[in-house]
This record gives sequence, C-alpha cells and structure tokens, in this order.
Amino acid sequence: MTPDTTHTFLGQLSTQLVQIILPILASALVALVVMALKKLGISISADNQAKLDYTAKQAVLKMQEVAASKLQQGLERIPGAQKLELATADVLAKLPNVTQAEAVDAIHAALPQLGLGAAAGITALGKALQTPKVQ
Repeated sequence: MTPDTTHTFLGQLSTQLVQIILPILASALVALVVMALKKLGISISADNQAKLDYTAKQAVLKMQEVAASKLQQGLERIPGAQKLELATADVLAKLPNVTQAEAVDAIHAALPQLGLGAAAGITALGKALQTPKVQ
C-alpha cells in the first residue's frame, strides 16, 4: 500500500466507524437518561418519549436556524448556553408535562443525532480524514 492509499483507507475506515458509533452512543445516552429517570421514580412512556425526542430535535434545528440567520444579518453570535436555554424553553412550551431536566437531556441526546454539538467535531474530523489529498 502506498502512503496515499493507506491515508485514504484509514480516512474511509474512520468515517465509517464514526457513522456507526455516533448513533449507538446517542441511543445509549437516551437509554441512560431513561434509566436514571426510572430510578428517580419518573417513567416516560414510549409515546411520550418519542414526542419528547421529536420536539427536542425540532427545537435544536430551530435554534440552529435562528443562530445562522443572526450571523447572516451581521448580528452577534448566540452562545451555546443561550441556544440551550432557548431550545429548552421551546420544548417546555410545547410539552408542559416535561421537566426542565428531561428537556435538557433530550436536547443533549438530539445533538449528535443531528450532527451537532461536541460530536460535530468528530464527524468533521472523519470527513477531513476521508477527503483525499490534493497534490
């Protein structure tokens, strides 16, 4: 194998591993959150969990759009903590029976599923390793 072939192979392998591992990690995170809530005596039905997951994803996407729009208008960047607060408020407004902790946990679980948050850097790294070198 030449160095370029090895680099391309390793890049493709790392990208495939990231694409496999991220959904598994997100699912595991959701499962851990549900288990923690059950230990606290809070149980979420599958239907309610699906609504929460969907609403959290929509809130995250909405915040990303609002943040991008502000940047395009030349306005100040919205910090991540403020995006989390706004997304949490959006979830709580739509699902009043959900606690703030449940909303925050669902939003954090939604981030890697949407390719955002801390996991976005890992995904970008995988894509960068996959991109062949230009000579």
